[in-house]
Amino acid sequence: MEIREQRIGFDQNMPPLRHAVIAATGFLLSLVFLTSTFLGHFLADAPSVPVESSGLPAVVLPEDPPASTTTEQTVATDTTAVDTTAPPPIYYPVSGEATASLSGKLNSDFAILMRTSDGASVAELEADARMYPASMTKIMTLILACEYVESGAGSLDDEIEITWDMIKGVYDGDGSNISLQIGEVVNVKDMIYATMLPSACDASAALAWYVGGTEKEFAKLMNEKAREIGMTGSSFKNSSGLYHKEHYSTARDVATMLNYAIQDPFMREVMQTEEYTISGTKYHGRRTLRSTLSKMLSGYSGTQVLRGAEILGGKTGTLDEAGKCLASFAESEDGELYILVTAKASGS
Repeated sequence: MEIREQRIGFDQNMPPLRHAVIAATGFLLSLVFLTSTFLGHFLADAPSVPVESSGLPAVVLPEDPPASTTTEQTVATDTTAVDTTAPPPIYYPVSGEATASLSGKLNSDFAILMRTSDGASVAELEADARMYPASMTKIMTLILACEYVESGAGSLDDEIEITWDMIKGVYDGDGSNISLQIGEVVNVKDMIYATMLPSACDASAALAWYVGGTEKEFAKLMNEKAREIGMTGSSFKNSSGLYHKEHYSTARDVATMLNYAIQDPFMREVMQTEEYTISGTKYHGRRTLRSTLSKMLSGYSGTQVLRGAEILGGKTGTLDEAGKCLASFAESEDGELYILVTAKASGS
């Protein structure tokens, strides 16, 4: 799909409402092109962090690790139903104008563009349809881990010892990882950045056990938080977004979740970080992690130029069942902050 570049311009006599719609539309078209280039520039959601192979041990498994007969993620099996009585999110069309439809205009099956100042949905496509969120799920893991620390229950300096029970689901499900080893001791802050930048599923699992005690209990906390912040169409089964038939969300819910997260200064800082160096352990030296979103944007090239807005941060996601996904936030030239969520793109 060819997307023409657009620069947002404003007529002094044009109603302010049309200003916002035009600005949002220009931003959307630019970001749609970025999303549609995932296949060429971002083939994997979260490749493992490159490390020197010399002297690096392979993942050490127990003598008789549990056998896996399916690629479906089954770490968490909580079947708590989503509370449909929860208050709806604060989405509504701009007064006097209908929300624009994106039908036939995107390479993604699901999408929503929202303005954060008032929660208005500017444009959308099947925004309330059930879909797999893939690693956009990790935004919820970030929320729970950070709020656990901010509540005083934990600390960014707390240490987590990696166990087989923590990470077995990651390796059973072939999740992206940073090669955490059984017995390795890591700290909470490093695991937060490892979860969000290279999208490491072993890091998100470590945070789940740190906060919830087990992945199953953490999933219950995820669903409770989802209801609390107005996510009405989501069901979480794990901390990473690995496939589970009952792990799902909607584009509107993901936008609600991201909008909630970026209100917290530290969470927003994490999602805007391009690179972060984690501490060395007895299994690994210091390693620099790079954001999957940053990798995608740096690989973007050609005659098309992003006009009218600056992408600040977000979270990518890739899964066979979910396609290529992106939840990002950006600031337009007039200072307005927007969130765009697109899901299930097949690629270019």
